[in-house]
Amino acid sequence: MKHVVSVLVVLSLNAVPALAGHDVKMWRIASPIETTRGRWPTPPWAWISNTGTYTENNIPVRCWIDSVGVRVYDTVAFTWAPLHPGNDMMVGGFPDWEFAPANLLYHVTMFTDLEDDSNRTNDTMWSTTHVKLADVRSELYWDRDWGVTVDGYIEQDEWEYWQGADISDTAGQAGTPSPLGSCIFYHADDTRDYAYFAFDIIAVKDRASCDSIVIKTDEDHDGLWEPDSSEGTHSGYSDWSGDSIVFNWLPGMPCPGTSLASSFMSGNLQIEGAIPIGPRRGDLTVIPSHDTTGMAVSYWHGDTCLGWWPQTLQLADWNDPALFGPAYWFYMGTQEPHRESNTLRHADATLCRGVLFLPEASSRKPQATSLLDISGRKVLGLKPGANDVSRLSPGVYFIREAQPQAQAVRKVVLTR
Repeated sequence: MKHVVSVLVVLSLNAVPALAGHDVKMWRIASPIETTRGRWPTPPWAWISNTGTYTENNIPVRCWIDSVGVRVYDTVAFTWAPLHPGNDMMVGGFPDWEFAPANLLYHVTMFTDLEDDSNRTNDTMWSTTHVKLADVRSELYWDRDWGVTVDGYIEQDEWEYWQGADISDTAGQAGTPSPLGSCIFYHADDTRDYAYFAFDIIAVKDRASCDSIVIKTDEDHDGLWEPDSSEGTHSGYSDWSGDSIVFNWLPGMPCPGTSLASSFMSGNLQIEGAIPIGPRRGDLTVIPSHDTTGMAVSYWHGDTCLGWWPQTLQLADWNDPALFGPAYWFYMGTQEPHRESNTLRHADATLCRGVLFLPEASSRKPQATSLLDISGRKVLGLKPGANDVSRLSPGVYFIREAQPQAQAVRKVVLTR
């Protein structure tokens, strides 16, 4: 008898526990994601998994979205097909979530709501989503002789390649909510000398005592102000006395090289301006071909702020660059036509990532060739054929042959 009992105990210890009969878990919240961009409705999506032993049908999945403790979205969707044990399924069919106001942090809760679920501990997942109207991007086209005429009129052929960012104060953080699309900000550059910007203030049909724009740039995007640099604030003023830009470290003086113009030719107030790209205070120190800066912009109609970006930036924190939004300066990767040089066959600018290829030298006695950074410092010796440049930082470089009075004969842009 003792022997039998012993065997029964061993069998009990090694028995495999049975799976739950009905058990559907929430696997992943697929939408809304961590950052939701744009100003269009967003449909929620979720992944669920059947970890039970029964095939399930018409599984209800609920979605709650809360903002500052207030439920702004509460709906349910059902699975569209049978979900067999061990399988996953994406669940959609939720009504679109139309967020308002924008540029706030929302809390998302999704959970499976199977009536006879035997394991409730895996039913629910939580996430947050930050709704942003737009990032500010400057897309460069090398094969285009492009530039803005700063006349205060946003013409289509000037700005057709640049996406406008809606910076309308839809949340009413300045006290007066501004409808979507009432304040559009454009940002661009011509890869040479200037950064251009424009404000299309559709809600404004006449002058205020002082219509003004504010552009703040944290040029190395480190979240800190560098006091002895060109980082700072450009303020533009468009009123009855004319249009001008000042830099905050040049108080009371027009900013050298800048321009600003405004008009009502479109039927509403439009403002265009240009800031030089360069090393001086008042210039923007950026790499037009590939860079990211911190930026904050706003438009003021008299004492009322009708639009700013990013709108998560509170008025009390307006001078904190750690809270600025990312402004992207990048190229669209087209090359200018090739032309002959007396030393190398080259394009005015070459785009490469990882490997830089040089053609064979045209003479029997090829000269040594160097790659220089933007300051003129040699960073790499080059040879005909493939050159590994993957260890170098992205940016603008120049090729120069090591001969008397040598000049940089090719501009190269390295990318990741």
